[in-house]
Amino acid sequence: MATIDKRPLTEWEILAAKNLKAAWTKYKETHVGASQEWLAKQTNLGTQSTIAQYLNGRIQLNLNALVAICNVIEVDPRTISRELTRDLPRGDSPTPEYIREETATEIAEVISLYIQANKEARELALRALRSGIAAAREVAAN
Repeated sequence: MATIDKRPLTEWEILAAKNLKAAWTKYKETHVGASQEWLAKQTNLGTQSTIAQYLNGRIQLNLNALVAICNVIEVDPRTISRELTRDLPRGDSPTPEYIREETATEIAEVISLYIQANKEARELALRALRSGIAAAREVAAN
């Protein structure tokens, strides 16, 4: 079995991991029983190992993981990584209404299912997504 060389993390990716770990450590101080295993279940991001890898900068943090984790630990994702969150809307609410915990978890689940799906299922999902995007744009325009 061939191994895949991982690219080294950039400076901002390393900083994001450090910021996330600091936020997680602070959260745990006031939330007895919070563990990486618990966080993995709350975010639907995989296992304790996946969470540990994000927190320790062993794997690259992505926007979906960042938002899911931040929603659970009640932190504005923009305070963790400006680079990853540059396209998130600005507003009074630290976490926009549509990126609440339930939504972030659902988005993460959809992405996970999409990755695992066969080609036909992916095409159906993309058509449904595009239809939903078109409907959302129409509502936003009115």
